[in-house]
Amino acid sequence: MKKGTNIVKAARALLVLAALVLEILPFGAVMKFSLVNESGGIEYIYEAYSYFNMMPFGYAMFFYMICGVLTVICLLLSVLQTVGRGKSQTSHIVLLSIAGVCSVFPYLFGTFNIVTVVITAVLAAALGISIYLWAKEQRT
Repeated sequence: MKKGTNIVKAARALLVLAALVLEILPFGAVMKFSLVNESGGIEYIYEAYSYFNMMPFGYAMFFYMICGVLTVICLLLSVLQTVGRGKSQTSHIVLLSIAGVCSVFPYLFGTFNIVTVVITAVLAAALGISIYLWAKEQRT
């Protein structure tokens, strides 16, 4: 493999690591709770958790945990592929696509913040790198 390809693979591994670090922090997984106030109106309270916290999972918001687990798997694959001589990008593309879809679900429910947006953007950048490497692999 060429040196430039290894640098691109290392950049992808760093992007996936950055996404994982943001997912571990207790700011990304946002949940919206509704409470009835004293006047009978409804107030919404937003609380943030880690992607790996069981609280969102217990409230049937599985996509945070799925995204986190897929990010861990992608990080392991990226590190193994950067250090080793693995060539296939298909597993990265599939796993990062599923993780990206899972990271978009909070936007549908209106439960997102800036950390969720950054996680989605970082996963999309890593997916773009994987598609670039796949296209480069297909040319040779």
